[in-house]
Amino acid sequence: MFSLILCIFKPIMYSMKNIVVFNAVNLSKYAFEKLFDSKCAVKMSFEWAKSLFFCSEIVYFCDEKTETLLKNESFNDIEFRDLKFITDKFENWNIEKLFLELKSVSEGFDNIIYAFADSPFYDKNLTEELYKMHTKYYSEYCFADGYPAGIVPEIFCRDLPNILFSVCSDKNIYDKLLTRQAIFETLKTDINSFDIETLISDHDYRYLRFNFACNSKHNALLCKRAFDEYKKNAQEINPIEICKIAEKSERCLRILPAYYNIQIIGKNRKTIYLPETSSQLSNIKMSLKDFKTLIEKIADYSQEAVINISYMCEATEHEEFVDFVKTVLAKPHLSVLIETSGKNITDKMVSEIAQAVNNLTNSTDLKNISMEKIYWLVCLDAVSEQMYKKVNCDETQMTLAKATEAYEVLKKHFGNKVYPQFMRMNENEEELESFYRYWKSQNDGNLIVQKYDNYCGLLPNRKVADLSPIVRNPCWQLRREMHILANGKVTKCKECVESEIIGDAFSENLNDIFEKNIFFDVKENERCRNCDEYYTFNF
Repeated sequence: MFSLILCIFKPIMYSMKNIVVFNAVNLSKYAFEKLFDSKCAVKMSFEWAKSLFFCSEIVYFCDEKTETLLKNESFNDIEFRDLKFITDKFENWNIEKLFLELKSVSEGFDNIIYAFADSPFYDKNLTEELYKMHTKYYSEYCFADGYPAGIVPEIFCRDLPNILFSVCSDKNIYDKLLTRQAIFETLKTDINSFDIETLISDHDYRYLRFNFACNSKHNALLCKRAFDEYKKNAQEINPIEICKIAEKSERCLRILPAYYNIQIIGKNRKTIYLPETSSQLSNIKMSLKDFKTLIEKIADYSQEAVINISYMCEATEHEEFVDFVKTVLAKPHLSVLIETSGKNITDKMVSEIAQAVNNLTNSTDLKNISMEKIYWLVCLDAVSEQMYKKVNCDETQMTLAKATEAYEVLKKHFGNKVYPQFMRMNENEEELESFYRYWKSQNDGNLIVQKYDNYCGLLPNRKVADLSPIVRNPCWQLRREMHILANGKVTKCKECVESEIIGDAFSENLNDIFEKNIFFDVKENERCRNCDEYYTFNF
């Protein structure tokens, strides 16, 4: 019986006609840089597709600029009869467009292998394994789980795009941005209606958050460094071995800062969960001129990042607060985060910032950005006035009612970009459930419950529960964050508060500062041994 099934299955698998569809919409310049032994990511992904025994045709979805760049690449050794390009303006590519074009190009084919043209490390063997699973179980959609992004493509039957187009219509999500997760995110809206199979990795790489795609400076550096490390001892490309090497390489784990904590006012916000500022720093305010210079350096160095301008302070107290926000908004690939008690929030001020954000809505540069341009976190921390006063003991001018009113003002202008926040501690634990239930019903589920940090013993231990992982992972703070005080000084990490200065962000090269901040050996460093923040990840 078993051999009979195999005999039937093999001819079916080989007789199917399949198409590889590359998403090549708005490819980054890094996709065309020859980073891999004189080959670019586009060439690497093309060679992977060409090597698949079950692939009959390749088609590229792209915009006009990308099509020109693709055609300039050397595809002279192509063995396929046709290499098709489906081209439209970049701003026209959304979920509706994706499913319509997938439906159109798949006519006459049985299955679609969906991949991204800027991913250089697709694994041929894993792709074939996924395809065999897909055809064996007649699934509608098949994907791999536990591998880094850019190692295994998605495979689905030709009927799926038409079904998902209908799902989009029912859920009214036609015009959503065309993200890399577009297909699975659409499936998730009605996931029980689909026959899905999953290829699960023997080793879970998800905790690393690797994305092997040359779609940004950060990810292109990751791909380049992982490739170079691997090629020291190997000749032929083995994507899984590249993953293993990258997992253990500090140069791959630590690429660029992606989250910048910037203290624009030296005086800390008064609350029991933030440390006091020294008298020397508390009188300092960052100038707008210095901030603009800093943002220029960040945009040039990291290119994409989230900028928290309220690091341990009430940023709205700065007389040029609105201009600080606008400075970040002006950079297409930077987002701004404001964490506030609600103090100084007025409709006039919020309206001005909202107008600045709205002016960016039609910018082509923003169409492919996965992050929002602005985030607001309102520190409520309680459901009763008595508890609010207990947590915000020195904020005599603020009440929970005023903080909630500020939230409503922000919500009116920024919608789901505003989050009520609760700092979970022993002191207010009794109100957590009420806070959660109320705000989940009021705010479409958008709320934040923040973990308490005692700054390595600087503050009392108010932690309710130990959330640390069983196996310690390399510190996220040191891997991807930079902490800049109001005077421009950069601390080794957030837990240092004002100590262990490693550089000056105003006068020094940011890369030079970041390169100083190597991983601590937790066995040797007392601060790291006492740290409970190493596993927390911001954006």
